[in-house]
Amino acid sequence: MKGGDDWFWKEVNFSANTSVRAILEFDNFSSLGDVMSAHPSLIEPAYDVVWPLGRPAYATRAPVERVADLNNKVIGETWDYLFRGEEWFPMLREALTKRYPGIRFVTYETFGNLHGTHQRELVAKVPELLKKHNVDAVISAIGA
Repeated sequence: MKGGDDWFWKEVNFSANTSVRAILEFDNFSSLGDVMSAHPSLIEPAYDVVWPLGRPAYATRAPVERVADLNNKVIGETWDYLFRGEEWFPMLREALTKRYPGIRFVTYETFGNLHGTHQRELVAKVPELLKKHNVDAVISAIGA
């Protein structure tokens, strides 16, 4: 293979959004396929993406301070009615009740199925229901 002036950069466009740059040698390669076969490390994708994470959808804020002790607290349960919450919420309630005397629960039935056709309306009511039931903390569960 030759070096020096016999090498040049060629940009090959695959679509409007991507291109590949390859070093081609004048004498030995007639196509990009030849280069890819002989020198796969010389192929470098180039993308038009500047910031792959995108813009934030909403303003962030500091998290609410964690509840230090669940004794005598009211715990809300929210769930999307997927993946066996009807089985493990009762087990979780039982375990927490043994560990924290006086703990009370506002069960997921109170909040409704927060997933599905009425999702927006039900989610919009959550803050009001949390206040109404004096909820101190929430166990929010989603299906697997």
